[in-house]
Amino acid sequence: NNAGYFVTNDQILERVWGEEYIGYNHLLRVNIGRLRKKLEDSHKKSQYIISKRDFGYRLAPTTILKK
Repeated sequence: NNAGYFVTNDQILERVWGEEYIGYNHLLRVNIGRLRKKLEDSHKKSQYIISKRDFGYRLAPTTILKK
């Protein structure tokens, strides 16, 4: 579980789409944007997916799904 920890763009690209997609940061930004649109209120600051410019993303620790 990486919740609360930053994961680099390349780590995400490799795990989700495969190593041939490393460096395709636009692909990642588009898909993160789609996730944010579905998960978050567009009028508020991102609370679930936190980005660190030119590095990567992390899930906020409070986003762990409860059953």
